[in-house]
Amino acid sequence: MDKNKQFLYDLLNTTTKDNTMIYTLNILTEYQEAASDPSTPLFKIASIIEKDPGLTSVTLKTANSSYYGFSKNIRTVKQAISILGFRTLERILLTQVIKSSFASKNQPILDDLWRHSLTTAIIAQLMLAPRNQPLSEQAFIAGLLHDLGKFILFNFQKDKMDDFLQTLTQNPQQYSVCLELEKFDIDHQEVGEFFARKWLFPENISNTIKYHHSLYADFQDKDMIYTVAIANNIAKAMELGKSSSGLIELLPHYVFQHIDFKVDDFEGIVLNAKNKFYELTSYLED
Repeated sequence: MDKNKQFLYDLLNTTTKDNTMIYTLNILTEYQEAASDPSTPLFKIASIIEKDPGLTSVTLKTANSSYYGFSKNIRTVKQAISILGFRTLERILLTQVIKSSFASKNQPILDDLWRHSLTTAIIAQLMLAPRNQPLSEQAFIAGLLHDLGKFILFNFQKDKMDDFLQTLTQNPQQYSVCLELEKFDIDHQEVGEFFARKWLFPENISNTIKYHHSLYADFQDKDMIYTVAIANNIAKAMELGKSSSGLIELLPHYVFQHIDFKVDDFEGIVLNAKNKFYELTSYLED
């Protein structure tokens, strides 16, 4: 086994010792499997969510938010699922899982990274929704998970990542991928893709995690990857949260052409993303 593969499997072994994270991820997986089967009764799907107080709370808070227009009337998870629908609820649950599993470790950088990831997710969905509504649902998840590798490294390689951040602070005019390769011989794209596949996320989401900075590579799923790459940079510019490196990448012109993203689209995307970000965080905050 080569050095990088050994590093990834060592990371995987370390993560399995985090019982809280694994438990919450298992609940999410159980929910996704049940929701994908049309024969699953609604009460059974509700009972899966109710295993976790945090997921139950965010489900009810979401359904009762002013955004959905049923303020204070939804009292059960079963009612909430009926109001929100399976896809919307999946996005909300995954967002909460990332926050509770990775961004609640008393590390400000993780809270910043979670907010950046959420902003990227919102922008990616907004960008694709007019052209491909079903794909935009997955684009939200891909945007939320695009920096999964960073969350893993910050949680389970803390000492090395502290050194990484110190180096980045001393010289902020560098991209995180280059510095990650220098420190780890591997970057967050490869780490994130490895875990996405181990946790059985769809192929196009795994590919987006792997290639969102590697836009010159030969890959499929260009709509998703290019969208998340643009969304990532818009999110950096908006500064609703922070990625490890604040540098905005100079993306190739063909990336914008491929998804037909124009300068005139920018202002509307930013305004809508900001509103949706504050709406989401209002009921995801503890």
